[in-house]
Amino acid sequence: MTPLELRDAEDAAWAVYADELVARGDLRGELIHLQLSPTRFVDRERALLATSDALGGPQQLLAALDATWRRGFLSRVRSPSASALRVLLTHPSGALLDTLVFDNPHVALDELVASVGRSQHAGLRELEIRSDSAGTNFEGEVGLGEVLTLPGLRRLSASVRELSLSTRRARTSRVETFELSARELPLHVLATWAFPNLRRLELSLLNSALWAQRWSGLAADVPIEWRAVDVALARGAGMPKLELLTLANWIVDDLGVTGLLELGAALPAVQFDVRACRVEPGARARLAPLGARVLLPT
Repeated sequence: MTPLELRDAEDAAWAVYADELVARGDLRGELIHLQLSPTRFVDRERALLATSDALGGPQQLLAALDATWRRGFLSRVRSPSASALRVLLTHPSGALLDTLVFDNPHVALDELVASVGRSQHAGLRELEIRSDSAGTNFEGEVGLGEVLTLPGLRRLSASVRELSLSTRRARTSRVETFELSARELPLHVLATWAFPNLRRLELSLLNSALWAQRWSGLAADVPIEWRAVDVALARGAGMPKLELLTLANWIVDDLGVTGLLELGAALPAVQFDVRACRVEPGARARLAPLGARVLLPT
């Protein structure tokens, strides 16, 4: 069996696989046994990673990462450099990479995210991207379109100043949780995507100064953006499994209430969380028909 086929198997199956590797003289077999043991032999693990390019990568780039290793493979990596990321995405030790976090203030996020998108890494399940006050000083545009199409990705969380959802691939994503935060959200583009597995969607404005201008695009200058999302959600085609829509740093005014009520009628299974929004006077009473389906600030 391959590591990807074993990914969610029990420890016993991994022990058998490790025995096979040991019999072939593959040091990864010993590393797997060490990490399956209830007593961790950290010094020996480090020695293996530091002396074998087949485990730790060239010049031990992978061994030096801020990372978690599990069953002989990298599981979670935080803040890799661009050179380390290139190795990570192609090296056998990165085959079962589960979670990748970008929050390094000294790298260009757009280049890192583009590298992941191009790789179409089959194992990656979670990707977190943090810029601005959320992690780095990067202020350029970050393109999320390609990473949204990763075959195994289940959660994408991005907090960046500027973002794009464009892609050269079909606009279909298998993510189940999508958390999106930026100074301005490309809502009209979001409405062109299909999310057949999406259950949780969070839309947050990174700069709360925009509150007075937008509530999901309901202000007079951008009504089309809100209407596009409203239609996409209400028809149930783009996000048929959506259970929770969270809005953060918006204003819930009369127009916002109207939008929520329309969505509530069209999507009876969806709950709306506006606890991180500014709910204007009078809005609470108008939201009464949604009952417990709307979570309001205390």
